[in-house]
Amino acid sequence: GFMAWDINEQIGMCRKMFACGLLSEEQFTQLTIPLAKRALRSFKSWEEYAVSCLCGAVYFGYRNHDTEESQLDFFRLNKTLVDKLLEDNGAWGRNKFKPL
Repeated sequence: GFMAWDINEQIGMCRKMFACGLLSEEQFTQLTIPLAKRALRSFKSWEEYAVSCLCGAVYFGYRNHDTEESQLDFFRLNKTLVDKLLEDNGAWGRNKFKPL
């Protein structure tokens, strides 16, 4: 499924709103903690979460990019991001996934 992609998109939007002063820290927390908990209940590892993110990216690319080349470029960008996050020194690689 695409759940991780959707969670990432929602948290990303909340981060942007917080950065622009449209959400207080308390509102940001109230919106994002349930999303994080949903991810921790739904996935067993960062790798599993990453597959869901990539599936969502592929679908988004298919729906929103006009050419196969553009779709492939979008996938490659997202695959590179996931690879970097999963590296030992990446944000996901250095933080243990703790399912609920």
